[in-house]
Amino acid sequence: MLWLSRVYLPRILLSILKQIKTSGGARVVVTLRSRGINIQITLSARDKGKTSGLCGTFDDDPTNDFIPKDKTTSIKYADWGELNRFIESWR
Repeated sequence: MLWLSRVYLPRILLSILKQIKTSGGARVVVTLRSRGINIQITLSARDKGKTSGLCGTFDDDPTNDFIPKDKTTSIKYADWGELNRFIESWR
């Protein structure tokens, strides 16, 4: 059992809440954990090079994963202020 913000959650809820699989092969799994929610996104090979956003570009180049929505220069993820700017740009 788990107490989360004064709400009792039975152990059964500490597992997968929702799993979605698209016809293209992508999969999203949402799991409730004791310290928050875990969201796992798995893309198919056909999505390679066709993504952008908080999950990166999915092109095997880690240097371009932190590009803001306005497509300005890539952000260095070690700088927390810049990382926050990246996150906020995608809201």
